[in-house]
Amino acid sequence: MPVASVAPLRTSFRGVNANGSDATGERRRLLSFRRAPSRARRDEAVNARVRASGTSVEPSVDEDDEEVDVTVTSTSDRLEALLNKASTSPVNVHDIEQFYPYELDGFQVEATELLLRGSSVVVSAPTGSGKTLVGETAILTALARGEKAIYTTPLKALSNQKLREFQKIFGKRRCGLKTGDVDINGDADVMIMTTEILRNMLYSSAAGGRDDERLADVSIIVLDEVHYLADRSRGTVWEETIIYCPSRIQLLCLSATVGNPEDLSGWIEEVHGECETVVSSYRPVPLTWQYSMKPSRMYPGLGPLMNFKSTKIHHDLRPFTREGLQQGSYGNNDWAPDAQRGAKESERVLRRRFVPHVETTVQQLIASDMIPAVWFIFSRKGCDQSVDYLVQAGGNLVTSKERREIDDALKEFSEKNKSAVRASMVEPLRRGIASHHAGLLPAWKGLVEKLFQRGLIKVVFATETLAAGVNMPARCSVLSALSKRDDQGPRLLTSNEFMQMAGRAGRRGFDTVGHVVCCQSPFEGPDEAFELVLAPPENLKSQFSISYGMVLNLLQGRTLDQVKGIVERSFGNYLGGKARSMRERELLRVNDQIRKLVSEMETLDDDEEAAEWRRFVKLDERLHEEKRLLKILIRQLAEMRAIETRDQLQFELEQTGAPVILFGDSDDESQNDDFLQSFDDDDGKFPRGLITAAIVEAVPAMKIAATASTIGKPYPMGEFTALGNDGVWYRLYSDRVKSISLGADAVRLESFGDIGVPPASSSLRWIRASGGGLWKADVSKKTKLVANGIPTNLNDFEMIVESSDSMEFIDAQKLQIQKTREEINGLKNIATLRRAAKQQKRAETKLKKLKEKRDGIEKRIKEYSAAGWDDFLRVVDILVECGAIERDTLKLLEFGETCADLRGENELWLGMAMSSPSIENLDAATLAGFAGALCMDNRPATCYYGASQHLVEVLEELEPEMGDLQYLQQSSRIDMPLSLSFEIAALVESWASGTSWDQIRRDTSLDEGDIARLFRRTAELLAQIPRTAHLPESLKATAKKANDVVNRPPISDLS
Repeated sequence: MPVASVAPLRTSFRGVNANGSDATGERRRLLSFRRAPSRARRDEAVNARVRASGTSVEPSVDEDDEEVDVTVTSTSDRLEALLNKASTSPVNVHDIEQFYPYELDGFQVEATELLLRGSSVVVSAPTGSGKTLVGETAILTALARGEKAIYTTPLKALSNQKLREFQKIFGKRRCGLKTGDVDINGDADVMIMTTEILRNMLYSSAAGGRDDERLADVSIIVLDEVHYLADRSRGTVWEETIIYCPSRIQLLCLSATVGNPEDLSGWIEEVHGECETVVSSYRPVPLTWQYSMKPSRMYPGLGPLMNFKSTKIHHDLRPFTREGLQQGSYGNNDWAPDAQRGAKESERVLRRRFVPHVETTVQQLIASDMIPAVWFIFSRKGCDQSVDYLVQAGGNLVTSKERREIDDALKEFSEKNKSAVRASMVEPLRRGIASHHAGLLPAWKGLVEKLFQRGLIKVVFATETLAAGVNMPARCSVLSALSKRDDQGPRLLTSNEFMQMAGRAGRRGFDTVGHVVCCQSPFEGPDEAFELVLAPPENLKSQFSISYGMVLNLLQGRTLDQVKGIVERSFGNYLGGKARSMRERELLRVNDQIRKLVSEMETLDDDEEAAEWRRFVKLDERLHEEKRLLKILIRQLAEMRAIETRDQLQFELEQTGAPVILFGDSDDESQNDDFLQSFDDDDGKFPRGLITAAIVEAVPAMKIAATASTIGKPYPMGEFTALGNDGVWYRLYSDRVKSISLGADAVRLESFGDIGVPPASSSLRWIRASGGGLWKADVSKKTKLVANGIPTNLNDFEMIVESSDSMEFIDAQKLQIQKTREEINGLKNIATLRRAAKQQKRAETKLKKLKEKRDGIEKRIKEYSAAGWDDFLRVVDILVECGAIERDTLKLLEFGETCADLRGENELWLGMAMSSPSIENLDAATLAGFAGALCMDNRPATCYYGASQHLVEVLEELEPEMGDLQYLQQSSRIDMPLSLSFEIAALVESWASGTSWDQIRRDTSLDEGDIARLFRRTAELLAQIPRTAHLPESLKATAKKANDVVNRPPISDLS
């Protein structure tokens, strides 16, 4: 179905005031992105061809939100035309471009040309830029040669998704899928699989020196999401795949933006063959960066994160930065903590109070036309709670027509996947709200994805797994926090993680910009968001680690020296060797440039010139210092003037009624000059930006004192509420006041009786105006009418005169500045000295950039580390000790061959468990429970009943062996997981015995998504047993039966 463009919605909420209308008035700030010249022509080409053909168009955005696949009736014809042309002559990039009904981007053409030339290619580009299209052109290149292609993804769900997408492009006959337990069209020209499956296929070529027969006609392998190479738990798989891949096969490695793509391509060239790098920073849909806080009169709740040039935090957010909170620059803020608290504690308290409510932010997203949105939350519980909050607030984000479409989709889904329906999520789904995380069944997540793609789901609360490529492009990405918890505790997001989630925003072909909203959290504020937006991408690091399966497979048919040669080809060893040497040479060049530049900056022709230069520098430094002191004096004078104005206004308010003031409504410095100049004019007209207003209320002094900053300093500016002559309510600090009316009588307070009291200080009606110290509220007919009685004649006002003593200090400082300037101008060759100063400044700027470059190179060098051969030898020692390898020859023994055939996190432990004599005669359900006990991950689980007595006895027999292996691993400094869970064994045994899915869900603390993955892993392990060497035939037969009883709906529906 098409991805619908979402118009502003008619939504309903109970008790929610989002103040969204004002958020739309803020101008969006775009971080600068380079736009390819071909983009406009490309989009127009799509529309023109569709209009000309009159055919139906079905846009579907891939998992990177990259390419809008315009599927028209002639797709198969274009493919056949390309292949027919290839049968007579080699194809070129122009031929492949003709396959698409739009013009390709520059980096896509460049990468395709390199593939046609026969080179391997690394493509590094932002999420959403169109990397996957290069994967398609790679497949077309292979097909045009009459050969095959393999496309790998990091997740099974993505493999299934790619199969559906590629079937539309290349036809069902040409596409196949291979997973651990599913093999669809295994001889297809385009095979899709996870990277682990491909690595396992390559083990035979790495160990035996000959290619797997399934690779016989493959000429190109596409490794999507190759930046997973830096993943701590799975990165080794990508390194092994590249190392083991036959050199005759081209590799296309598609990566999100990383800091060192040239290191990756350099390594591939060294271990595999010729490899080129294509890097692009272009995004077809640029991103805008927004920040969300709890709305108040200090901040509207949703606004730009950065200034127009994307160089600083937006001025409206400065009071909420670290510096602003410490200095108390948020001013009179009802959220301010007690002044006696420590600064850090107070900052944490403030941040927690700034956290926005979910329903409020959603309402503002709707008002700003920023949905559909994906809202990232780093916990499953947080996702589900947010859905509940939104529903409890009365959130309904869909029209009646859209709800009927959702109901139809739910009905169809329920008929096919009755056990996968999550009852608690049905009503939110009908309101256009959903969650998406690993605790949900894949089938239910698939329904959410499809409804979101159709524009029927407006807000999805998701964990970061959705950012890994799931096909859910949105107009807006929302990040609830900028830190997450991992094995080492809480930490700030990396720039790559941040950009991967942000990159979900912006639907190509539907949005002109994508919106990224960073939310205030108890632990991070605008500073962290700003730093992450501008942070450079992180470098890829090697996570190469040695496993039992790797050692056993590499030792088959190879000597230890040959295996060492393979292991030492890791990315980590490359970074620690050749790449490190290259960076060290580059560092030497940069340091040499720095030394030369410093030497040039210090070089002068003669002693007299040097003396004159030193004098000039000294005087120039003195001038800068004197100007700084003048600014301090002026600021002190302004504070004194503001305090005096505050006292005078409070007195006038108490004694005479509502004093009339003249104030400025902007921070334009030229306004002061306009004001002074206006008193010399005869027409009595106001200069721009000046307003008269009657003061009607002063904030009591005690209230001001109670809102002291975290460092205990009271805010000196009195705060007042006034009605302007334009009928608008204003709240302002006394430093905004330019003049107090002396010629006109004060307006009597009784005059305001008809319009009631002004809005409360905490009301969301107050919107912060330009700069600080001024807020505006809405105008009404009544306030407009009363405002007509406020004096507006400029002649009734006199300029506030500063005290003579204060002005003497300022005049004296100005005189000193003038003397220093005259002294500088009296130097010999002053023009030459000024030119030299400019050159010096340019040199200093260049020096600063060189030093930044030097620091970056030094940081990269420190990150380079080699994967140790010692780790491999320690694993070999354990395998020898356990009887898997013959000590002298390192030949695999029968037990070693059994372990080598198994795939898991700890193949040695799996082999020991499967070789236990006590499991030979288990029935199918008990064997299933036994296999499940070995598949437990690190997520704690409970089951409300125990395993059968027979199964408990079998597991207890294994416990001493597990203890021995654990001790052996610890003493060898090898960290590989060991699983033996009685709780999981009971759960799987019950499922295999026929217990219903609903009952299973109620009998464990695991989420249903975790249960499904556990049962799926159990089925995959059982499916390996019949193919494993040296296991009893009776065990293999039982394993087949056990696999059948475990792999029933909804588990069998997951593939």
